[in-house]
Amino acid sequence: MSESGWQVYTYDVHVRGYVQGVGYRAYVYREANRLGVSGWVRNEPDGSVRCLLQHSRTEALEAMVTKLQQGPAMAAVEGCDVVPLSTEERFVGMEIR
Repeated sequence: MSESGWQVYTYDVHVRGYVQGVGYRAYVYREANRLGVSGWVRNEPDGSVRCLLQHSRTEALEAMVTKLQQGPAMAAVEGCDVVPLSTEERFVGMEIR
């Protein structure tokens, strides 16, 4: 548990496909805020997108991963690699990097 007494789950998600230049990071930002998921999203040099997601409920993170797999209308997601992490770092809100 964290110092606040709340368990926080963290997922590192690597999204592959046609996901840059199509509003994907803005989509992630909106969906994360809707689901109450914190963390960050950024473009990677290889054309993929990486997200670090945190929430106190794995169900919220799984719902967010489902949204990542769908993506916005102009995107073509080929796959999402999800790795659960153990970290002491805590995020408040979603940040586009």
